[in-house]
Amino acid sequence: MPKPPAKDKADCSPGLCTAATTVREGAYSAATAFRSPTGCTNTTPGERDFLAWCQEERVRFPSSRIDVLPSTGRALVASRAMKMGEIVVEVPDDAVLMADNCSIRDILEEEGMCKPADDEILEVQGLIIAVMYEKSRGNDSRWAPYLNLIPNDMTHMPLYWKRRELRELRGTAAFDKMVGRVQYPADAPTQVPLLWSEVMEPFIHEHPELRLPTGKAGYDLYRWATCAVASYSFILGDDKYQAMVPVWDLLNHITGQVNVRLYHCAKRHVLQMIATRDISRGEELVNNYGELSNAELLRGYGFVEAQNRNNHVQVPLGFVVRAAKKLLQEDAEADTGPAATGIGARAPEGSAMGAGHSLH
Repeated sequence: MPKPPAKDKADCSPGLCTAATTVREGAYSAATAFRSPTGCTNTTPGERDFLAWCQEERVRFPSSRIDVLPSTGRALVASRAMKMGEIVVEVPDDAVLMADNCSIRDILEEEGMCKPADDEILEVQGLIIAVMYEKSRGNDSRWAPYLNLIPNDMTHMPLYWKRRELRELRGTAAFDKMVGRVQYPADAPTQVPLLWSEVMEPFIHEHPELRLPTGKAGYDLYRWATCAVASYSFILGDDKYQAMVPVWDLLNHITGQVNVRLYHCAKRHVLQMIATRDISRGEELVNNYGELSNAELLRGYGFVEAQNRNNHVQVPLGFVVRAAKKLLQEDAEADTGPAATGIGARAPEGSAMGAGHSLH
C-alpha cells in the first residue's frame, strides 16, 4: 500500500487551495483574459457525445445550453428565462465520479484511498487515480464522454508553468506558498513530483493489471488528472466527499455575479443547481467558487479576474515579527543614547521614547 509523504515533507491536497495575496502586475496582466478553468476553453470538443451521455445518465439541464462567449469562453447559458428557485441543473448521485464509485473502487478501498482514509491526501489521490484510470480506458469508460469534455490543455494551471514563468510571482506570498516555503501543505507545483514518486508510481507498479502508463506518459497523465481534480472537482456534503460532477463544472466563476446555489436532494438522490434570482434568456449561469482573491484563484484554478473585489494582500507573519524586532531594537538603542542620560532636550510628554513598541 502506498504511504502518504512523510510529515516533514510538505504535501498537497489538490482542489483545496487557500491563500490571500495579490500577484505581481506582470503576471496579473498576462492572465486577465482568463475567467475560470471552464472559460479557458474556447471550444467544446465532444459536445454532441456529452449531451447524449447526459440523456442516458439522466443528467438534466433542459433550460440551458453550452455556449462559447466572448468574455468568458465556454459557459452554460440560459436558453429561456428562469425564475428564482427554479432547478437549473440536476445530476443523479450515481452519475458523479468519485474514488468510491469508479471502476476500480475495490482496489482503491483496499489501498486505503477511499473515505475514510488514514490521511486526507490519500483520499484526494484516490480520486486522481480514478480519473486517470477512467481516462486511460477511453471509450470503454462509463464517464468517457464527460472526461473528454474536460480540456486536454491545462497549461493555464501553475503546475504547468516553466520556472521563468513562476519567477514572475517572486516576492509574493502566492509564490512562497506554491513552492512550499511558507505553507503546509504546499501547492501542487512542488508536490506533484513528490506524490508521483512516493504514491502514484508504487501504486501503478503494484497493480499492472490496470495498465496505467508508466514513465513520462504516466507522469503526464497524473499531472493532467491532478489539474482536473484541482480545478473541476467539488466537495460534497458534511462528509466532504470529493467528486467530479458533470455539468456543475461547466459554470464559470465571476465575482459578484453568482446566480445559482448548490443543493443535494437526499430524498431523490440528486445534486441540483437552483436559481438564486430571476435569470434572463441568454444570461450566463454563474457559480461561486468562494470569496477568493486573484492569488487564490490563480493558485487553485489557474485564472485571475480584471475586477475582483476580494483582492487583498497577505503579509507573512515572519515579516511582521522581523519588523517588530527591528523597532524594539531601535527603541532599545535609543534608550542608551543622550536622551536616556537626561542630557539634551526633554522628551515631549506622551512620547514613546524609551517605552518601546508593543505588538498585539
